[in-house]
Formats: sequence, C-alpha cells, structure tokens
Amino acid sequence: MIKSIIKSLSLSGTINPPAPSTIKLESDLGRLISFNLILILSIFAAAEEAQKIIEGLTRKVHEGEIFSGVVTRIIPIGAFVEILPGKEGMVHISQLSEARVERVEDVVRQGDEVTVRV
Repeated sequence: MIKSIIKSLSLSGTINPPAPSTIKLESDLGRLISFNLILILSIFAAAEEAQKIIEGLTRKVHEGEIFSGVVTRIIPIGAFVEILPGKEGMVHISQLSEARVERVEDVVRQGDEVTVRV
C-alpha cells in the first residue's frame, strides 16, 4: 500500500547528510514529507513477509511438486515438514529412507532442512 502512495506522488528531495537515515521530500502538493529510511525498510520487509505467508496459506499444492522445507516436529510414525509458510505435510517413516528405519530420529531431527515430494 505504501508503494502505491509513493508512486502516485511526484516527489523531489534529498537525503539529509547529518542523518543519512532521514529522507526529506517535497510532494507535488507542496508538502514537505520526512521519512525515516530504516522505518520504511522495516515496513516493506514486514509487508513482504506477510505477503509470503498469505501466498503460502492460499497456494494450492499439487501432487508431484518438490519442496525444500524444514522439519518442524517428529512423531513415532514420521516427521512433519513445513513446505510453505503455514503449510505442513507429514513424511511417513517408510518414506524417509530406502533402508528400514527403526526411529525417525535416526534419519532426521527437528530443524533439519529436507527436500520432499508431495
């Protein structure tokens, strides 16, 4: 939302040398606008992260797709892997290795990054 506001204004200005994190701009409406660059970057980073989470929650996962994910928890019959922000899938113990696996922890641990196929 902030990006569209900034794009719709005709702005000119300079970066204030004593405080390089402050930007002062004059809009086409004749108003002086001061921005804290660090604050703006933080807002954009938070907005991008929120967008990734929303896209992850609403994205459809199709059979055969391959994802790189993180093991979030382990249960006796398998491991849960977060394949998208907010979306997990379980890898059954029989799918962890071609060899017989006695315990899930023998192959993966919580926090491990793994590649999975849905």
